[in-house]
Amino acid sequence: TECDESEVVRKLEETIPKPVPPMMPRGMYIYGNVGTGKTVLMDMFYETTNITRKRRVHFHEFMIEVHQRIHKWKMERLKTKGRDLHINLSSEADAIVQVARVIFKERILLA
Repeated sequence: TECDESEVVRKLEETIPKPVPPMMPRGMYIYGNVGTGKTVLMDMFYETTNITRKRRVHFHEFMIEVHQRIHKWKMERLKTKGRDLHINLSSEADAIVQVARVIFKERILLA
């Protein structure tokens, strides 16, 4: 009967798991051989995104900058705290953590 069919359909629907919406990606890493279009893809993404707080920088240039900032942070810390810097293992004494916090405050999107 029609009532029995609707009951069967309802029970079947209860057993089928609901689709889980995809999580919003927090980032993306693009890799590939030289000349495969990674930079072109990133340039197009950067130009078309509506995010206003953004910075376009090539990965290698960015990493050179990060290493320079880490070195500068360590040298400044060494002047004020001395060699105790290497004994303290907290995140407050970790140059990488501190530089990452500064970079995070500077931009929302690094492309």
